[in-house]
Amino acid sequence: TNEEVQFAAVTFVLKNGTTIVAYRGTDSSILGWREDFYMTYKDVIPSQKYALAYFCEVIEESSKKRILPISMKNNKVYLVGHSKGGNLAMYSAIKAVQYQNQIERVYNFDGPGFLSSFYEENDTTNILNKIKTYLPSVSIIGRLLEHREEAVVIEGYESGL
Repeated sequence: TNEEVQFAAVTFVLKNGTTIVAYRGTDSSILGWREDFYMTYKDVIPSQKYALAYFCEVIEESSKKRILPISMKNNKVYLVGHSKGGNLAMYSAIKAVQYQNQIERVYNFDGPGFLSSFYEENDTTNILNKIKTYLPSVSIIGRLLEHREEAVVIEGYESGL
């Protein structure tokens, strides 16, 4: 009750063993938007903590075969998300250093980056090349904060937020 957080994630396991951890972006609640504004001046926001914990739990529990039918040790793992969800996917991949070798790719769809201090405090050497951001040409949210990963700008047709 004391923490302002809007977080949602889901994990998909495909028939070929590929695992996709997908993070939801901001919903329409004031609470979700308020937490988003925290990104502009806080080192970490609550949903980032939840995203990292969720990803680590998925990896750990899957190796014990408690929540997923297969072990992900030799399978491809993708982290994806749109808007704030893209930021959460990147955050999880960067912070979960012990699982970076299991991550095949991280896809950030129009999600904001991080404060420059985040990159100064975290070694992204082994994961940055696996992260790709897609930005519409009319992007607003995805261009916020600092990005150091590869970014691809695609033709956008909508305007506004």
